[in-house]
Amino acid sequence: MRLLIFHCYGLLSLLLSSCAFHNSSRAIPSTTPRVSPGHSLGSATLQRDTLSHILFTDVISTNAAHEKCQDRTLTKMEVLERPQNVRMDGRKLVQGQWTERWTLNRCGKLVAYRVTYIAEEKTGISYEVKPDQ
Repeated sequence: MRLLIFHCYGLLSLLLSSCAFHNSSRAIPSTTPRVSPGHSLGSATLQRDTLSHILFTDVISTNAAHEKCQDRTLTKMEVLERPQNVRMDGRKLVQGQWTERWTLNRCGKLVAYRVTYIAEEKTGISYEVKPDQ
């Protein structure tokens, strides 16, 4: 299995959506990064949105700390807390909450983020991303 490698060239380039996503030999458009290592309960679209948010958060935090790392690889996704208080409307989740851990390799250092997903009937699924201590 090939791992994704993300080369993000500074905060400005990320804001301009020129963050390049590479899968070994060929570029993948930044609007459709593939997410695969490990297990997530979210749809492919929700995973892509989550990954974009995590990358943005990580770039901001490293820029604020004056770190120069530009290489990021998603190494693992794992479900920490199974869905709770679930209510379905047919096949659509309209209520529930679960938590996952997403781990990046940032220039050889593993950095984990805790993602809490919340499904609400009127607003859909939202999520909160925090560094996992």
